[in-house]
Amino acid sequence: MRRAVAVSLSLVACLALAGSARAQDEEPAYPPASEAHREGRWSMQFEVDDDFQLRSFNGAGLAVTRNSSPSGAWRLGATLAGDTEGGDLSSSFSDDSEVLTSSQDLPENQRFNVAVELLRLRRFNPDRRIALELGVGPSIGFFHQENTGSIALGNLGVATQEVSVSSQVYGVVGRLGVEVFVARSLSLHAHYGTFFGYRHTSQSTDRHETYFDGPSREVQLDQTMNEWSLSNSGVTLGVSAYL
Repeated sequence: MRRAVAVSLSLVACLALAGSARAQDEEPAYPPASEAHREGRWSMQFEVDDDFQLRSFNGAGLAVTRNSSPSGAWRLGATLAGDTEGGDLSSSFSDDSEVLTSSQDLPENQRFNVAVELLRLRRFNPDRRIALELGVGPSIGFFHQENTGSIALGNLGVATQEVSVSSQVYGVVGRLGVEVFVARSLSLHAHYGTFFGYRHTSQSTDRHETYFDGPSREVQLDQTMNEWSLSNSGVTLGVSAYL
């Protein structure tokens, strides 16, 4: 059975290569593709969202590609993001006799993430209007989040807690797709993406519990998680603008 499957796969591969070679002989070179893929040229990538809106490519805040040769390139995707939330909410109410004011502390949230993906691209038939491309490379990401707020302990009391979560992700990304030139210096591409990697997550919780009947206590909880994962990101539709 295994031998039959292997033979079938070999036949499919041979037919695909033969078809590709025949198409290469029949299809003429496309000058905009040859010019776009010349050595040393840069391009930027964007992802096509719903209603043809453009957004960051594959989740990266910035994605740029530099051709090292007509058939090879390096693509760098980098993300740096973070935000902080918190403060207090104040309100006041006045009538003819008095002014009432109130103030409430809002939960504090801080989070940031840094991610870098470097792909080595291999283009097949780079001088054609429609061409296959394959990219493989490392991916590294760091994520950190801190939350501070108050929670109720049922009818027994209240607690103020601070939760800190940090994650590191290391892996390998593979992308296989097709690039189609729709205008000079502008192309569309669709990719299948796969990620295989390792994630380490640590969580620390510091809680100060106060009970209505008087006592209080400090609670600290530390957790760690390690996991290997293989995931498929599905199909991504993107745009490349050659500079």
